[in-house]
Amino acid sequence: MYSPLNSLAVNVEKQGPRKPVKAKFPLRYGKYSEIKTPEYEFIFNLNGEIKFIRGLNTNWPHPAEQFKRTDGNDWVYYTVGDDSSDKGIISGSSGRCRDRLKFPDS
Repeated sequence: MYSPLNSLAVNVEKQGPRKPVKAKFPLRYGKYSEIKTPEYEFIFNLNGEIKFIRGLNTNWPHPAEQFKRTDGNDWVYYTVGDDSSDKGIISGSSGRCRDRLKFPDS
């Protein structure tokens, strides 16, 4: 469902690829729901719990970087690499954890 009035797109029980596929972006396997705004993409599991947040505008560091909520309700930031210098990328590997945030229960 897409609402042009407020640029909000909602997809319920979206089906990801059934077989592993090589891609430049993180793929979502199985069923999930998503809400997209011009700034962010929110991915939910079938229980309605948010699992991933990814930025979609130029203020987000890289399109493949994302926050993931763990089963312990911690937030982990996945990056494609750290800052580069004249020596190249300091430390870069897809899925490397840069920050770990814990939000209070609400």
